[in-house]
Amino acid sequence: MGSLDIIVVNWNTEQQLQDCLGSIAATDLDRFKLDRVVVVDNASRDGSANELDSLRLPLIVTHNKENVGFGAACNQGARASQADYLLFLNPDARLFGDSLNKPLHFMEQPGNGGVGICGIQLIDDRERISRTCARLPRPTHFFFKMVGLDRLFPRFFPCHFMT
Repeated sequence: MGSLDIIVVNWNTEQQLQDCLGSIAATDLDRFKLDRVVVVDNASRDGSANELDSLRLPLIVTHNKENVGFGAACNQGARASQADYLLFLNPDARLFGDSLNKPLHFMEQPGNGGVGICGIQLIDDRERISRTCARLPRPTHFFFKMVGLDRLFPRFFPCHFMT
């Protein structure tokens, strides 16, 4: 059974952080051990990272005096990790009941030992697939979209988003 640390970087997210942590607490945990949920608060002024003790999570909250940026805060939260897996989660994300079990089960399969990163499919609030992968933006991509060439001839005029 693998172990997992979840790192959430917060900056003035108000209710979103509570909802995110609540979804983590409600997630099915039977295929892995949740070692830590680390909230790194990047100098929020809204009190969003205060009073999080009511959740039944192995929670660690770090309050930065200044906003050090997303990447640095992720590294800060991951620094003390001893877990087999790390999940970097934005506070506006919500997990489904099996959101963690399925990718961790995939990672634990003997044939997947060479896999270092596993991404999951994101669903928006209307339950549609949310596109998260894009090409380096170029003016031509926007031109193709503006005149409709990306829809008429997608093989020759690729869209900015990789669908």
